[in-house]
Amino acid sequence: MSNLKSGKWLESAKIQIGERNKMIEQSFKSAAFSEDFTYVIDACSNKIKTDDRRVVFIWPLTNNSTPFVKSIHEKKGWRIRLCKPYTHEILHNVKKLSSGRECLSFNFLAGIYYTDIMENYDKDDILVYWGIEQEGPCQCGAWPDVWKVLTERLGISNAIYSVNLTLKNNYLGQGMMFGRQVLSAIILGDLFDEAECTLRCLALNKEEALKIFNKEMMKVVSNFHKGILAIERSLKEWANNIRKIPLKATVEETPKILIFGGGVLPFIKEPINEYCYQQGVIPKIVEFHEFLLTIFSEYARRYGFKRGYDNLDQHLDWGSLIMSLFNSQLNLRELKLAMSSRLTLDLANFLNHRFRKALQGSGLLFDKHVSLASLLKDGHQFINPNIFNEADIPVGKYLKTMQTGVFDGLVHVAVFTCQNSINAQAVIRALAHRYDIPFVGLELEGPWLSTNHHRLLENVTVQARRLREANNAV
Repeated sequence: MSNLKSGKWLESAKIQIGERNKMIEQSFKSAAFSEDFTYVIDACSNKIKTDDRRVVFIWPLTNNSTPFVKSIHEKKGWRIRLCKPYTHEILHNVKKLSSGRECLSFNFLAGIYYTDIMENYDKDDILVYWGIEQEGPCQCGAWPDVWKVLTERLGISNAIYSVNLTLKNNYLGQGMMFGRQVLSAIILGDLFDEAECTLRCLALNKEEALKIFNKEMMKVVSNFHKGILAIERSLKEWANNIRKIPLKATVEETPKILIFGGGVLPFIKEPINEYCYQQGVIPKIVEFHEFLLTIFSEYARRYGFKRGYDNLDQHLDWGSLIMSLFNSQLNLRELKLAMSSRLTLDLANFLNHRFRKALQGSGLLFDKHVSLASLLKDGHQFINPNIFNEADIPVGKYLKTMQTGVFDGLVHVAVFTCQNSINAQAVIRALAHRYDIPFVGLELEGPWLSTNHHRLLENVTVQARRLREANNAV
């Protein structure tokens, strides 16, 4: 008891923990990026350039952004390997590393990484796995520490997990232009995903239509590095060629449903999409770049909160950011990150408007772009802007969708291991009583639907068809 009161036990425990950590570090050393992210340091402390043939970047997404991202890697001379489509086997494999009860996005990424290592690992390779990174209360804020543990469990020292482009790492040491290219690729992928969903639902010959779709999209990829004007010209050519594909109904007269939620949607969307196609309803998956921009916006929001602002308008106000230059106690690095964060939001809006306008001639795109700042502001009517997680974005998305009037039904997807999505679900369900647009909230555990999920989806699709028929008759 005397040792307890004196605190000697705590000092002794710290020494023991420090010695244990030191032993672990000495016995196992993994690859990492250099401080400026311009090269990789392998497990033997050798400096390796990112375009070295030993370095392999692995991209985990499988949507229409993939060919654009692949071309970015190839342009820089980087080796890239694309992951296979998501299967139940991926979630089964992750249980060999963790309990499987963690964040579903984490489980998918860990399962993807594990599966890739088991199938493709070469001892001479240095593996760099793309992922996400965030600071804050969301579970992914703890991922960097978790990956360190899993690295030791896997015993693969020349692997770097969950690498992401951030303002702090200067877009992986490649500068703003590289970041802009990746942002453009993901935005284009989201737009082509919207068009593909329309085509899968309405094409008379779906197989032939998708062949034309992919063939014409690869022409856009070939012009991706020639500047925004060249991209726009190729997008317009794509739109003109795709418009010739025969459809069994017009987009305007067909019911449309928005499927929205958090960053896990790219992994679990397929069974919901397939159900909508069977019901003759066009599904629209919320844009993935919205989730990424939410993370990027935090630099500006945290900077504003640190300066004593609790209002989102002040966090994202250019005038407020510029005026802070005259603060004698200014942290220049934090201000630079905040301004770059705000600039990224403006850039994303600019690219969205230009690309969507160029693709509009295809007749397959129907949604209206809404800025992330606008979504955040609407969401923060009900959720505090300073909690720094993604619960506010689905709420803002719901409210903005009610204003645009594009969709005939909405489906919000929450996952049982994501507290943020469960919180958003509770708020949106309360808001749904104020509007006439059909809405349903699904709580999923993975990329599969139960009998009850099918009944809920049947309910919303039937109501969406009735609403569209009523609107068409006006």
